Amino acid sequence: MRKLDPKEVSKKAVKLFKEKGYMWSEAVFSAVAENLLSEIPVNLASCFGGGIGGKKHLCGAIAGAILALGIKYGRKNLTKEEKLKAFSASSKLYEKFKETFYSVECWELTNCEQDEKKRKQEICPKYVEKATFLAVEIINEEG
Repeated sequence: MRKLDPKEVSKKAVKLFKEKGYMWSEAVFSAVAENLLSEIPVNLASCFGGGIGGKKHLCGAIAGAILALGIKYGRKNLTKEEKLKAFSASSKLYEKFKETFYSVECWELTNCEQDEKKRKQEICPKYVEKATFLAVEIINEEG
């Protein structure tokens, strides 16, 4: 597999998020998945938006990024080795994101901002961009 450009894939995710009406999870998942799959099942990421169904818990950008990692690292055989690969990739993304932003919880990252337009234009694009960037970096690193 060719190396992906994390900056380009991240820009694509932000564009899908800001301009096309994708939710956070859908934007990150779609931008990464289009480089790994011939057809993108964006519907898999829909329920993660807004911190899991609008409940403001796990950031949708993180959920979408981890879902995208599952395309490459998800188990095809129910072996411990494959489980550990999946856990390694997802925990690496989770920890790097948390190191950067102190949290993975939507309500903390957005400071409970209720104005969806403000969240979409001002607050969340950096989370979408970073989660996408990290997912691509991990895919490139792990080969």
